[in-house]
Amino acid sequence: MNSTNVAILNEHLLRRPEPIREDLAQYITEHLDEIEEELHSTDTSFELSDELKAELDRRLEAYEKDPTAGVSWEELDERLSRLR
Repeated sequence: MNSTNVAILNEHLLRRPEPIREDLAQYITEHLDEIEEELHSTDTSFELSDELKAELDRRLEAYEKDPTAGVSWEELDERLSRLR
């Protein structure tokens, strides 16, 4: 987990009532070996389908033809935030 994710998690946890944080800490302490094993054993590799590869190639080609046609991640995030 990178430092940004840890900071976000910490921020969310600190908003919870103390009894909930205590229960979570106790659970983590009691199950730490299992949690570590699961984190380290999870296979994060995957294979893209030919269909998805073709779609990504199509989108890259469209972007290379006209980089101004899309929107930035920040703009998309802002638009989606307004919809919530």
